[in-house]
Amino acid sequence: MEIVSIVISILSLGLSIAIAIRTYLKERESYSADVIDYRAFCTESQFLLCFSNTSTCPLTIIDIRYDGLICLLEPKAIETKLDGTIVRASAQFPLCIPAHGAQYAYVLFPDAGVQHKPLTPGTVVNFQIQTTQSLSQRTVILSHTGYYLHKELYQ
Repeated sequence: MEIVSIVISILSLGLSIAIAIRTYLKERESYSADVIDYRAFCTESQFLLCFSNTSTCPLTIIDIRYDGLICLLEPKAIETKLDGTIVRASAQFPLCIPAHGAQYAYVLFPDAGVQHKPLTPGTVVNFQIQTTQSLSQRTVILSHTGYYLHKELYQ
């Protein structure tokens, strides 16, 4: 009889550990960052990023760094109409992305006395993304430019 109670105790301990590990894995921070479009000037670099939160917890991005520069944390107009109406603006930080959600954000890296490197297809770009839980490095290889930041090319 004692052997049965020991076996049941060991099984319940194993089950408890398995549930704890499963919960940890489901709730840990997990996301991807993809570059949809990009453009670089002498004075700033612009990116349209897509953040996909693959965890069961909300994700909060505090700031993003690129080439040692921190992104502009307050919104700034990227495209305006002739009447002054803002069509596109950079993101307002912090970015809050719900569990299993996604969000597109225009991110600007202003001039800080540093010449921005040219952005062309095949360029490797390293971002440091600061969230409420961690600081992570994301490396992206740029593809061709899209429609969003190069609207004048398609008119």
